[in-house]
Amino acid sequence: MIGPVLKSVSAAILYLLAGPSLIILNKRLLTQLDFHYPMVLGSIGLGFSFLCTFAALQCGYVKPTVKISWDFFFRRVMVIGFAQACTFKFGMQAYLHLSVAFIQMMKSITPATTMTALSLLGKIPPSDEVMAVVVICGGTLMAAYGEMQLTMIGLMCVCLSEVAECARLVMTQLLLTDMKFSIVDALLYITPCGFFWLMSGALVFEYDDMVQQNAYVIFLENIPLFFAAAVLGLIVNTAGFLVIQTSGAVAIKVLGTARNAGLILFCFVFLGEKITGLEAMGYTIALSAFSYYSLLQIRKQQQAQTLHKQPEIRESALESGKRASSTE
Repeated sequence: MIGPVLKSVSAAILYLLAGPSLIILNKRLLTQLDFHYPMVLGSIGLGFSFLCTFAALQCGYVKPTVKISWDFFFRRVMVIGFAQACTFKFGMQAYLHLSVAFIQMMKSITPATTMTALSLLGKIPPSDEVMAVVVICGGTLMAAYGEMQLTMIGLMCVCLSEVAECARLVMTQLLLTDMKFSIVDALLYITPCGFFWLMSGALVFEYDDMVQQNAYVIFLENIPLFFAAAVLGLIVNTAGFLVIQTSGAVAIKVLGTARNAGLILFCFVFLGEKITGLEAMGYTIALSAFSYYSLLQIRKQQQAQTLHKQPEIRESALESGKRASSTE
């Protein structure tokens, strides 16, 4: 069995590595290859995730841990799928209108909004975690301050994406932790709902333009890139659910904030993009605060593991005492 700490750290590392790769690839598909259909692009990863989970289920490699009613499916799971679809649609649409820096600035606020939403639901985080999230947000805001190219359409897309993301994360955490959904349950039930909503929207808003522009040619000429997007989508979805389950909804947004800062640093070092001194200072602050938050999460996992073992230790001690008494 994989320990809780190792499971949490592994999920975080996987999310941090696969996420930026998917962002760069989607950015290329949307802008450089002129595949301006975010709902179709977003549905590829979700559809592939569901197909792989369903195939593993049929082969007996995995199995769901909970059974849900149709009423629960339509009232709860479909709503999460809709929020996920909105996150994908508006999040990728924003890259067609805004600079990366401004989008990262807006995303940096999401951990605070997610933490606020969880607090309203009675899940009050410790003060040291609140302080770490505030510092991360402040550092990323500082870094992105000098590179904003604002358009109202892009701003609206980012705002809608962040609201949908916050709702999705909070509702998903309730399913994964409070209702004991496993990762297989999440992939099996939630991802097809997101795929359904994205494809429904694509049929209404994107299909006609795709036919007129012969967009299928772009797909056929770049099948390896679209397949890579599907595989990365599977990895990000799986790692994302694992992070939410092991560390919570706020943790995944903090990881996303650190990932965004690291992505821009990567562009500066390896792709030759220019970064000002203020930006470098902001990214350094954000990454430092993220490291502190990660340490807090690891300590929380260790404490939870210790508390979980205490009843077993007490029971073992009682049994030993009973055996000693009976021997006497």
